[in-house]
Amino acid sequence: MSRTSTIASHARREDIERDIAQGVPIRDIATRYGVSASAVARHKLNRHAALVTAIAEDGPAPDDVMGRLRDLADSTRQARLLADATASPAVRARVASSELAVLDRLVDRLGLTDLTAVEMAQATGALVRAVQVYVQSHPERATDVYDVLGDHEALIELRDALRAQAKGKKS
Repeated sequence: MSRTSTIASHARREDIERDIAQGVPIRDIATRYGVSASAVARHKLNRHAALVTAIAEDGPAPDDVMGRLRDLADSTRQARLLADATASPAVRARVASSELAVLDRLVDRLGLTDLTAVEMAQATGALVRAVQVYVQSHPERATDVYDVLGDHEALIELRDALRAQAKGKKS
């Protein structure tokens, strides 16, 4: 039976995880909470492994999946760089393997070779959410938005989904 990680049993675990999620550098987190940088890096990798599992189980929107995978790739790269500078050969090999697994998923499963596609998908998702909020906040202007969306064949499904959502909120 493995022992509980230093971070998982830390009194300020939630603060540590918040800092990890906000992109605070691993060394800064380690210093701030009195833990080792390698413990923070391991916890970060474990959280990202759980994230990959959650992606498969939850089935979130594609832009969310790609953004999360991009974040995961960035995190595993940071962990690898830290391990390259401070860790044993065995730890470096494990971290490199984790990074490779994430990159493999990005390239092979999603067909991504350029993260520009990820950034575009995230921006598109954010734009759709902004249009949803606008239509909900300004129902008197919704028809104008629907007309503009309907002028573009690729956006007709979005228009129809927004209309259906607006009708559902009125009921």
